[in-house]
Formats: sequence, structure tokens, C-alpha cells
Amino acid sequence: MDLEILIVDPQNDFCVADDGHGNKGSLCVAGADADISRLTAFLRRVGHKLDDIHVTLDSHQGVGIERPHWWKRTSDGSHPTPFTILGIHPDGKRIVQFTADASGLHPTEEEYTTTIPSFLHQGGATGKGSFGYLQALAAGGKYPHVIWPIHCVVGSWGMRSCRK
Repeated sequence: MDLEILIVDPQNDFCVADDGHGNKGSLCVAGADADISRLTAFLRRVGHKLDDIHVTLDSHQGVGIERPHWWKRTSDGSHPTPFTILGIHPDGKRIVQFTADASGLHPTEEEYTTTIPSFLHQGGATGKGSFGYLQALAAGGKYPHVIWPIHCVVGSWGMRSCRK
């Protein structure tokens, strides 16, 4: 019987609240640092019995559709804050912020566009730009488009694996 372990995203941005040198995890999970210590002790104790260790790493470019600076509010040009939900308004003509509660997602009248105008209707996975991507998400009905804090940027401190 093979004995394997899967370690999911053990990275600074998720595991280190403050490293004491000015670096802080942007999406730090409470207790993750203690989890990393326990995982390290476990691997030292039984690692020789494992047939394989699999590790995933979250990684992002500095600029992307999930980032605040991709978007700007039409009314004042400001960028959305992390965890803002954006989607296609029920009228099908504009991108708006949604609010969420126990009964679901609700569109507001707060409109957004892309920071680079040509990205609104051109390029991307659908070939129809950011608008087309949000349309595809809505049609799939699986999950909304969430703006995330900048985290796990390729080559950054936050993307590196936690060390214990």
C-alpha cells in the first residue's frame, strides 16, 4: 500500500501573520503557523514511511482580473476593495457590485469598468474580455467573481513556502 500526503498551499501569505521583518501574510489563516509546526514535526517523525509528498502552491501574477487594480468604479475611478463581488447586472448591459446575504446575491447600482478600456470587451478566456468572462460565470451559476487581496505573487515573499 502506498502512503502519500497532500499539503495544500503552505505559503507565507496564508501562514505567517508577521515575520518580524516587515512581511505580513495578506490572507493569513488563524492558527496556520501552528499547523505548519505540527506538519513539520509529523514529517520529521513519519516522513521516512511516506512513499510520496505532494505539495500545491497558489500562484498569481501581479495584475489580473481578480485584483483590485483591474477594475475601477465608474462614478469616481476608485478601485474595489478586496472581497468585493462583481457581476453582470440583470439588465445584461453593465458590470455592478453585488451584496451577499443569507438569501443570495443582490445587484447594486454601483457600476464598474476595467482600468484598461480595451480589456472590457476584448481578449481573455472567452475572447470577449472581462465582460464576457463575468457573463460566462453568471451563465455557469457556480460562483461569483470575487476581488481578492494581492497574494502569492510569483517571486514574492508571500508565495514562498512557510519554514518551520
